[in-house]
Amino acid sequence: MRSLNLTGKLPIYMELADKIEELVLDGILEQNSQLESVRELANELAVNPNTIQKAYSELERRGVIYSLNGKGSFISGNIEKLRDSKTAVISGKLEKIVFSLKKLGVSKEKILTVVDAVYCK
Repeated sequence: MRSLNLTGKLPIYMELADKIEELVLDGILEQNSQLESVRELANELAVNPNTIQKAYSELERRGVIYSLNGKGSFISGNIEKLRDSKTAVISGKLEKIVFSLKKLGVSKEKILTVVDAVYCK
């Protein structure tokens, strides 16, 4: 987890939860692998253990991790469901953006040019 780079734009627990979710979706953290204990990660990141616990609770709420009493927290075994859910949310946002651009008179070709430029980065 040393690769976490917290920027301070959000509360630490949310930023930590977002970063861990990103590592899971990118395949860096594997399905059913165990996360560091709350105490270990708190020491590593030099934050309060309550912050880590809050981040883990948020991740569990999102379905990114699950906990086993006395054993720790683990990455979800159903990453595809998580990806599908995240894709649906982002696609909804994209639809709203495209609709707003269309209302502003931006051509389909211009929108596709922007999408193509972003996709090819």
